Amino acid sequence: MTSVTARHLNNIHSLYDRIKPFQAYLGIILLRLTFDIVYLFIINPVYGYSGFLLDFVAYKYVLSWLVTLGMTPFIVNLYNNSSVSSTIILLINLIYFIPGCTLYSMAGLPDSYFLFYGLYWIILMIWQYKIPYIHFRLPPEKLSRLVFYAIIVLIGLGAIAISGMYNGFQMNFRLDNVYELRMQQRSLGLLSLVGYFQPLASIFLPLVLVYFLAKKRYLLSLVALIIQMLLFSFGGMKFTLLLVPVALCGFYLYREKRMDWFSWGMVAFNFMALFEYLLRKSYWITAYFQNRSIMLTNLISYQYYDFFSTHTPDYLFQGILRRLGFLSQYDIQIPYIIGFNYYGNIANRANNGLVGDAFSNFAWLGLIVFPLFIILALRLMDACAHGLDRRLLITVFAGYAFLFTNGSFFTIMLTNGFIFMCAALFFMPRTGRIMNTAGKPL
Repeated sequence: MTSVTARHLNNIHSLYDRIKPFQAYLGIILLRLTFDIVYLFIINPVYGYSGFLLDFVAYKYVLSWLVTLGMTPFIVNLYNNSSVSSTIILLINLIYFIPGCTLYSMAGLPDSYFLFYGLYWIILMIWQYKIPYIHFRLPPEKLSRLVFYAIIVLIGLGAIAISGMYNGFQMNFRLDNVYELRMQQRSLGLLSLVGYFQPLASIFLPLVLVYFLAKKRYLLSLVALIIQMLLFSFGGMKFTLLLVPVALCGFYLYREKRMDWFSWGMVAFNFMALFEYLLRKSYWITAYFQNRSIMLTNLISYQYYDFFSTHTPDYLFQGILRRLGFLSQYDIQIPYIIGFNYYGNIANRANNGLVGDAFSNFAWLGLIVFPLFIILALRLMDACAHGLDRRLLITVFAGYAFLFTNGSFFTIMLTNGFIFMCAALFFMPRTGRIMNTAGKPL
């Protein structure tokens, strides 16, 4: 009996060993399939009024799956590289390009848009694989520790001061009032410095939280958590709150050999959304995850493409060039123009990155410029993060993956603190294994 049981166990292990190399591919395919199902059974019926239409065309569905299958080997190959750039590009694929194929096929978006979308992905991936990694000489340990702790104190005190001056140190633990909090914040007429400071602090403090967890400085971790909650309470940005569980899960669960867990985790979220809708007739998970964070970003990308297909591109005149004195032909900020034209509300700020950012500024020429900008920026962060324990960087991975899909490139560099984060990572004390510039252990 024992020998029979042992033989069965050996057969199971043998089957698992044969399946294991393909589980990463299976994860991507299931991710796409579950996005299709969530869109068909939840997003279209619930959010169809906001543009998530169902206009199924057979050849679009087949084409979208051919593109998905073509993407899959290149996405899976990213699992073999735990560098900052590779991980952020991996997450962008999972939260933007794969669900974008679903939206194209289900909503019947124009083929010309999908062509631009696909070419953007191809060029982005070419640059990711072809541009070499660089390496900076790291500062001495004493200097890095001194500067990094000074940055922590500066960001912490700044966040506390902003909360006290503008929000009276109020703490908010609800999600149903976040839009009220945002309107209150906008009505205050904040200094531009606050607009720069708060986003970068929101990404940096969860990194500080897990940094002190790794050093078993639990009280300091708690202080970082409290300050992060103060930041969330002032403006109600769900992104600020979400980064806390992301940081904790990443610290305790992330391993380089488990990179495919990103796709499987998202598959699990899609199943959870489906079960919630089928069993409870509610869609809380879909509202905050699949709809707002993923599908809406793709829909707005198409709206940017649609608008600027018949209007003159902005050529960065509302972006970095306005600081050099250039004037845009658009008197209203482009996100508000999109909000007014597609949602009927001039107060609706429809931010977008990647495809929307590229097409709104240079139309088809954006394919040449913006994918290159993104990879060059990520190579800078790779160099600054050399040698850091990747478990500490999950908020950087997730934070900037979402920001690149939601915001314009130069806004991310400055307002969202990408350049600042590179400097902070450069001075962050190194612990644990040292990795090479490609993120592989030496």
